[in-house]
Amino acid sequence: MTLDQADSLFANGKYSESFQLYKEVVDKDSLNLRAIYGCGLAKFKSGNSLVALQYFDRYLAKRQEASAF
Repeated sequence: MTLDQADSLFANGKYSESFQLYKEVVDKDSLNLRAIYGCGLAKFKSGNSLVALQYFDRYLAKRQEASAF
C-alpha cells in the first residue's frame, strides 16, 4: 500500500512526500527495486540530481545482482 501511496503523491507533484514513503519501503526492504527507483525519481524531480544519481546507481547495481541468479 505504501508504494501505491508514494506513486500517487509522485503523480500529483508531491515529490518530497513521495520520497519519504519510498524511503520508508527501502529502509524496510533494501532490495525493493521499485522503491529505490522511486527515491531516485523523486529526488530528481525535486532538483537534487546528485542524490538521485546515487539512488539510480543503487537501483542498477541491485538489478544486476538480482538478474545474476
